[in-house]
Amino acid sequence: MGDLIYALPAIRALARVHGPVDLVTSPLCSQLVPILWEQSYIKSVEMDTTRAYWADRKILQGWDYFSETGDGINLSPQPEYTEPGSPQYWTHCYEKKAGVPLTPADYVALPSLVNHRRWLWGYDVRLDGKPTWPDPMVVVAPEAETCPESPPTLWQRIITEFAKADYRVIVVGKRRWDFEYTDCVDLRGVTTVPTMAYLIAQAHAFLGQLSLPYHLARHCEMPHACLQQILLGLVRSIPQDTVAHFFDPDEWRKATDFLIDWARREAPGREE
Repeated sequence: MGDLIYALPAIRALARVHGPVDLVTSPLCSQLVPILWEQSYIKSVEMDTTRAYWADRKILQGWDYFSETGDGINLSPQPEYTEPGSPQYWTHCYEKKAGVPLTPADYVALPSLVNHRRWLWGYDVRLDGKPTWPDPMVVVAPEAETCPESPPTLWQRIITEFAKADYRVIVVGKRRWDFEYTDCVDLRGVTTVPTMAYLIAQAHAFLGQLSLPYHLARHCEMPHACLQQILLGLVRSIPQDTVAHFFDPDEWRKATDFLIDWARREAPGREE
């Protein structure tokens, strides 16, 4: 799903030139499909269940789509993306393959989430003089499937730091660990991707590993940051279509201070 998020700006660029796109994707992306349906530049989404998807050198090899018919463009991760002459960043790999230069408008890859956030944050609705906006909330995503993870004990310190700043902390993810977090509402394993996406979109801030929740957050026009050690192989994963705020795990306190300050500047008066 993260690979597909990286490709969305290129898909939107193709739609800008050729009209709404018919998208073929893997069943591994099934939970993301309802969000894709909401994007006006995507005409339809089909999941191909006819083949297995396997990794070789961490690049999916099962995607030989359109090589014979020529009636589409394969934007999935491919071996050629790792060749010396390939662009260094995933964003630029997809742009080159699409053959259409990206524009700033193409970078708004999930406009439905942006509209959701703008609507909620655009009005100060009060009942008997009290704001109806929910209590200050931060979403934390401490897990990652394909990148090195920081230990749960570190994320517990982060959660406690946000809680001390009077934020309600929501933890999202798959529940890959059995670690029981405190000072938070732990929703790992009990939400779908669309539910998680809109929960992130309405939060005051987001902090997570390099993972799907992070990619959703960075496309929501919200205070966000990624706590991830950027090793050599991860350099290409630094987003080029949105502003990237990366912190090394040792900088976790700097990351929390950064987000708390940003969130308070973005929502003046919300915390009264």
